[in-house]
Amino acid sequence: MAFAEFSRDLIERTGLSRRIVPGTVAELRAIDDPTRQRRWSAVLDDGTAVIARRVVWAGNPRRQRVPTGVELGSRVLHSDAVDVGDAAAGECIVVLGGGQTAGQLALVADRLGAHVALVGRGARRVADLDVDAGWLMADRLEPFRSIVDPDERRRIVVDTCRGSMTADLVEELERSTVQCLEGSDDVTARSHEDGAVVEFAGATLSVDRVWCATGSVPDLRVDPALHRLAVDGAAHVDGWPVLDDRLEWLDGLHVVGALAALTLGPAAGNLGGARAAADRLADHGP
Repeated sequence: MAFAEFSRDLIERTGLSRRIVPGTVAELRAIDDPTRQRRWSAVLDDGTAVIARRVVWAGNPRRQRVPTGVELGSRVLHSDAVDVGDAAAGECIVVLGGGQTAGQLALVADRLGAHVALVGRGARRVADLDVDAGWLMADRLEPFRSIVDPDERRRIVVDTCRGSMTADLVEELERSTVQCLEGSDDVTARSHEDGAVVEFAGATLSVDRVWCATGSVPDLRVDPALHRLAVDGAAHVDGWPVLDDRLEWLDGLHVVGALAALTLGPAAGNLGGARAAADRLADHGP
């Protein structure tokens, strides 16, 4: 809510409200004219086309991260689809995940009177930020940018952006009746009749619900407009675009946000990363 207010205020103060065009980009088309620089046509869902010499893609397409062995279904839901109001007193609920969302879901269900087990695959990580602020500094970024292989860069970003919980959330969990279990690498879950079956650490549990709070990962292929460009040959690594130092993916098409992580590093998706992206775009001029 606070961030939404901040964004609205920023839009008003900068006069951007007069330039906002509501709509969804359905397709991006490159327009090549031998007599002119390449231009882009952003075709909106109502058929309107916006022509521009440069496009900055600041969307955030992501796909759900679902652990191997977990089958989403009627009683096994990803956190994106969870309605916590469905939980009832006396129900048995397993929450999978070790991050902030997992902890908050477990606490809400606990307050509603459910019997809750919070199951994490690895040891709990306590941190104020998912990505350490040091990833905005040159001493971390310069070695990262010296790596030529985009696959290796992606591995570093994924390893760095692991889920975490704030210290105050951990304290709340310790005061609650939530049963916290860690280090279960072999978790499986599936819907079964009117409930779900969960297996981990050699135990099998029949429960009422499973909430899979295991996050999501950037993936340009989730968005139809970007997916089409990838199919046509634009370079990417498992849905992460390979950008140059100007955050340019194709001639005149720049990408910012979490999708720019192969260039900007693990902090690409937070406010610091947004500022770094804006600085790069401004430095390179129109």
